[in-house]
Amino acid sequence: MDYALLIAAFTEQHRARGWPRQRLLHECLRAAIRNGTLGAGSRLVATRVLAAELGVARNTVLYAYEQLACEGYVNTGRGGTIVAALAPEFAAPAVAAPHAGLSSRARELRPMSGISDSMAAFMPGVPALEQFPLALWRRMLERAWRGLTVAQLNYGEPCGEAALREAIADHLRASRGVVCEAGQVFITDGTQSSLDLCARAFADHGDTAWLECPGYAGALAAFRAAGLRVEPLAVDQDGIAPQPRDWAERPPRLIYTTPSHQYPTGSVLSLRRRLALIEQARAAGALIIEDDYDSEFRHDGPPLAAMQGLAADAPVLYLGTFSKTMFPSLRIGFVVVPRAWRRHWRRCARSRPRAAASPSSWRWPNSCAAASSPCTCGACGGCTGSAATRWRRRWASMWGRWRWCTAARPACTWPCASPTRRCATRRSPRRRWSWAS
Repeated sequence: MDYALLIAAFTEQHRARGWPRQRLLHECLRAAIRNGTLGAGSRLVATRVLAAELGVARNTVLYAYEQLACEGYVNTGRGGTIVAALAPEFAAPAVAAPHAGLSSRARELRPMSGISDSMAAFMPGVPALEQFPLALWRRMLERAWRGLTVAQLNYGEPCGEAALREAIADHLRASRGVVCEAGQVFITDGTQSSLDLCARAFADHGDTAWLECPGYAGALAAFRAAGLRVEPLAVDQDGIAPQPRDWAERPPRLIYTTPSHQYPTGSVLSLRRRLALIEQARAAGALIIEDDYDSEFRHDGPPLAAMQGLAADAPVLYLGTFSKTMFPSLRIGFVVVPRAWRRHWRRCARSRPRAAASPSSWRWPNSCAAASSPCTCGACGGCTGSAATRWRRRWASMWGRWRWCTAARPACTWPCASPTRRCATRRSPRRRWSWAS
């Protein structure tokens, strides 16, 4: 802390008051404590040192310190003069930030509830992190650091590491039926980053975006931040349900949907409706944003293929992430764009801020063959399915005549090193019940 600079600025503001040096120093330190410049627990400089720095008598500094101690702003002892923790009524009131300098987009944004950092049970969006094979992952990262090359110290490819994009493309073709090549896969920081980039790259300010209602609040925030007009679309037991009147009266530019597991109702978009939505979007010149949320966790029947691979050159932007199959702080998401849009998306990707290079992305291609890769999630399907059955029975025995409105599911399952090894699961609160008459 530069006390000379602090006191010089305070003196300049209050020169007209004509205070003596003792009063001026006392008022300056008290104001610094009240506004947080001198935080609670910080130690004030020794009186002799401060007196020498300011060029004043030591008694002047002693008077200021004694006054602060009498008023309860500081505590004195063998450890020196320590700033006390002020009660709320003594702290300076917070000044509300004015809206005059904000853009219309910023003023229209609504607050979103933050994702909890708690690892307790029933936390939405948080997998069973305590079951993650941390020792194995740590060894992989150590090998990645040892194999680091000079070229990887550079800024890197803004579209993502080439080997990582190739590994994700192979994974999507094998597990989700996505028709793509590595050149169509672009790496982002997660689903929210993918949504923001899609909204800004493929829609203009004022365009219409369809959003499932109820739906994902993150998509609503991304579309509003891009200046889009968001239109809610109802969902039923077969997923998003656009009507002919919707296409005629409010034609969309973007259509956001979670076909594999609609959030929060849990419905699955039927195959008939998927094909109809693709054809209607193609006819209207709209793009479908397919957020393949929870596609890895399906326990009743075989999984449906991704919408992106159901029709040739489907107007679908396929979004995915590894926050549930791996862990949230990995911060690796991806967007699969139509083949015709690759060059345009590459320009958009190069113009956005580059994400920090991560050893996880360097090691990921080799990790896909290991136990901690999402490619082995299918080996645990039976484990998660049996866990869902156990929970349904438990709730039925506890609450009697409750029926499930949506499918109960584990929030996440960590892949096993062996297909025969059981996995630990955690339940998700994303379920609803209604009383059966």
